Amino acid sequence: MDPDDDVHEWGGFDLEGLLKFRHEDLSSSSGGNENGRGGGVRESTFGELMMGISRHGTPEDAVARYEEMRADGGDGDSANESILVVGSGTSRLGEQILSNSYVGPVLQVDISSLSIKLLRDRYKRYLEGSRVRRMELITDDCRQLSSLEPESVGGGAIDKGLIDVLHLDGGRIGDWSGDAPAGGQPSGGEDPIGEVVDSVHRVLRPGRPFVFFSRSGPEYILRRTLRLGDGGLSEVGGKWSDVDVFKLVDLDMILYRFVKAATETAADDEDSRATIRMGRVLGRKGKRKRK
Repeated sequence: MDPDDDVHEWGGFDLEGLLKFRHEDLSSSSGGNENGRGGGVRESTFGELMMGISRHGTPEDAVARYEEMRADGGDGDSANESILVVGSGTSRLGEQILSNSYVGPVLQVDISSLSIKLLRDRYKRYLEGSRVRRMELITDDCRQLSSLEPESVGGGAIDKGLIDVLHLDGGRIGDWSGDAPAGGQPSGGEDPIGEVVDSVHRVLRPGRPFVFFSRSGPEYILRRTLRLGDGGLSEVGGKWSDVDVFKLVDLDMILYRFVKAATETAADDEDSRATIRMGRVLGRKGKRKRK
């Protein structure tokens, strides 16, 4: 059997399309912002997208760095560059992260035991014969991520399709009205997208990014991922210090990046960076709902 027969790449792209990519920042003002973002098409890299995770010259160099970090104790912020692949399916994304000389480890999580088995079969030689294991394959529900400890992911999290699939399955969202959107969450008390985002937030270390992709615009995706309910935009600042929305010029895709806040004391900050940038995207001012 062709080893590629069991590979499914949502969106028709993989890491090769993200090692260096062009984008427009949809969450900045038209003339750029205080950090110089905005103002047309810019070029970036996967390492920059993941906020500084280190890429080495060769995979062997990355393995050596990983061993050094483990020898130093592996407890400090600088010694944890683990990358969580949310809803990995049978994508080659995790493999490509390691083969492109990022340190890792890579934690690939999917609710499907069949998908994880296919990955285990594909990487059997690596998992069993490698002196240093930098890949973990985990069967778990991404709405809970019960297999991972709080604040245990120090590199970042990336989702290449799970949220978009759940969004499309979630049905129509109502129109934005007042300070809160109508229909931002599914009826019946079920909110799988919000649960996934909350679980990723729990396992991320402060200051680390959650990156995901969609073909749907931010006026829809942000309302579901961030649970924009009665608190309006300002409530988001308590969990996420930054919210970025990038249009990928060459992939016809929108990239979202949420950065976990250092503390949750910023929930009442109407001028938080996340609130301001989301307000620009949604065409609203980030003010709390008056009671």
